[in-house]
Amino acid sequence: MLALVARERTNAEIAEELGIGFESVKTHGSEILGKLGLDSRKQAAEAWRSGQGIRARIRHMAEGFVLLTSLNGPLLVAIGVASLVAAAGITLFATRGGDDPQPSNSDGTPAANPTA
Repeated sequence: MLALVARERTNAEIAEELGIGFESVKTHGSEILGKLGLDSRKQAAEAWRSGQGIRARIRHMAEGFVLLTSLNGPLLVAIGVASLVAAAGITLFATRGGDDPQPSNSDGTPAANPTA
């Protein structure tokens, strides 16, 4: 909803785009302003825009990395195992991709090689 507010959409346009009622848009808008401690749609749009820039995105990624490196115990082990399984699957898929299967007859026996 904040993205639409930042694009200067009216409540009626937001309601139509999101497929919700006009009163719901007004209620959600008021709740957003309250939770962010803001007084106007303009302030909400500015807050949303400031969180969408490249610096904000890099900061969010860095925060996620710090959180990931601070994990310990079973969760870290699970993440490691999942990463290894994914890497093994990708490697297996990549190494099997270039082989053409040998032609066979309908009964499963190898077909004769017409070029030999």
